[in-house]
Amino acid sequence: DLFKIEEKYYNKREINALEKLMLMLVLTNKKDLEKVSGGDPKLKKVEEELETLSSEEFITEAEREMWERRKYQDFRLEGFEEGEKKTQKEIVLNMLKNNLDMETIMQCTGLTLEEVQRIQEEIN
Repeated sequence: DLFKIEEKYYNKREINALEKLMLMLVLTNKKDLEKVSGGDPKLKKVEEELETLSSEEFITEAEREMWERRKYQDFRLEGFEEGEKKTQKEIVLNMLKNNLDMETIMQCTGLTLEEVQRIQEEIN
C-alpha cells in the first residue's frame, strides 16, 4: 500500500528499493526525491525523469491535491480502525474480568479463540 510506504518514510523507518521507487512516484518535493534516491544510480535516473515530468506539468496540481486528500482519508480510516480494535479489546477484557466463558465472548465479539486468548494473556 503506497500510503503505508509514505508513512514508513515520514516516520523514518527503513524502506526497500521497490518501496523507494513507488514512493518517488508520488513525492513532489525535490529534496525528498533526492533523499529517497540516496545516491543510487538507478533511483537517481528515476529522480531525473520525474523532475522532467513534473516540470512539464504532467502531474497537475489537482492530481496532487487528490493524492493528498486520499492519503489523509486513509490515515483517518487507519486511526478509526485502531480505535475500534482498542474498544473491542477493552470489551473482551471486561468480559474476561467478569468471568464470561470463551464461547460467549467469541459469539459477542466475533473474535476467534486465538484472538480472545491473546487478549486474555495480557491480563494474566
